Parts: sequence; structure tokens; C-alpha cells
Amino acid sequence: MSLIGLPEGVENIHLGKAGTGTPRITTIFESSKARVLEDLETGISEAKGRYHGEHEGAASADNPVSSKRLNKDMNKPFSSTCWRPLLVPVSKGAKEYTPKLNPVTGEELVRVFLKCKGAIVDGVLADMGGNPAKELQIDCTNLVKTLEHYKGALEGMEKDSPLGQFWWDNAVHNSFPPKQRKNNISGMAHCMEEDKWVAKGEVKKESSFPSKAIG
Repeated sequence: MSLIGLPEGVENIHLGKAGTGTPRITTIFESSKARVLEDLETGISEAKGRYHGEHEGAASADNPVSSKRLNKDMNKPFSSTCWRPLLVPVSKGAKEYTPKLNPVTGEELVRVFLKCKGAIVDGVLADMGGNPAKELQIDCTNLVKTLEHYKGALEGMEKDSPLGQFWWDNAVHNSFPPKQRKNNISGMAHCMEEDKWVAKGEVKKESSFPSKAIG
């Protein structure tokens, strides 16, 4: 049987199960950086859909907000990947909630945060006075601008910068293998050269991370 081949110089590509063809990032620093940038892209997209699009305003039964991440229309306020609306009961003792408003501007209030390896990082954000914070409360009208600012800062983050060192330390701490957490914390260590957790005897270059004990 005669087969039709590819043109000269063309290679066929075999994708993994993920179907993207993108090499899997295995180092702790780079994978944590890639993940937070993905979170920010999603958060920006959902913020634009909620506050800067045709569905602007509070999500409700008659004003749903479409979420590509959740793959459905939301008819109530919902948290994104790096921000969440502040909610208050519609009345005392009620189980139904409504977004909290800034009494001065009348705008919805939201809290912004950054996650590193699944945990919110305490101290990576700074308030107006330069004080470190875990979360910051801002007007929803400033949400997209704020998230885009964070994304720009993290895109340029290098390992040896003060921000990079702080982030890397948190990433190493938060990525300790769950299966080892109960019974083998003392037998594992972070290898700086490979940037991953390994058995202590397999460390190629000692690391100062994590700076705080694994709990």
C-alpha cells in the first residue's frame, strides 16, 4: 500500500495526555512562577467579565456572570484565583449574602492575594504604607489594574532578586511532598541544584530553603 508522507522538513508531533505539547516544568521556582502567572491571567479575565463587561456589577439571578474556569454562568458572587468579593448577609441572621460596598464610593469591595504552590503568601504584597500584607482590600474598579501590576512584577521576577528569593523560599516550603509530611520530614531536603525535594543523601547542592519548619 502506498502512503502519503509529510513534506520535507515537517515533523509530526506527539502530544502527552495534557494535549498541549508544552514541556512540563519540574523545578519548584519555575513551576510556582508559571502557576501564579496563570492564576493572574484567569483572575484578570474574570475581573474583566465581572466588572468591565456587559455583565458589570454584582452577580445575581437576573445578572449572571460567565466563568470560563468553572464553565458555567454564576448567579451569585464567587471567588476567583487571586481575588474574592467581600460578602455580608442581606439581613441579620440570613444565609444569603450580598457584596460589601465601599461606603464612600459605593463600589464593591474585593480582596486580592497571591498563591504560591496552593497557599496564599503572607508578606509578598504591600499596602499604601509599604507594610507587608497577606491580602489587601480594594475597590473593584481598581481590580484589573492591580492584578495587571502584580502580573508584570512577577513576570520579571528572577531567582536571585529579593522578591525571587522570598517567593522561592515560600515555594519550597509549600511544595514539600504530602506523602512525606507525616512520617519522613527529617529524611528529606531541598536540593538547590535540581530545585526539588529529595532524600537527604541525594542532595547535590545544599539549600537554605525552606527558612521555616515544615509543619
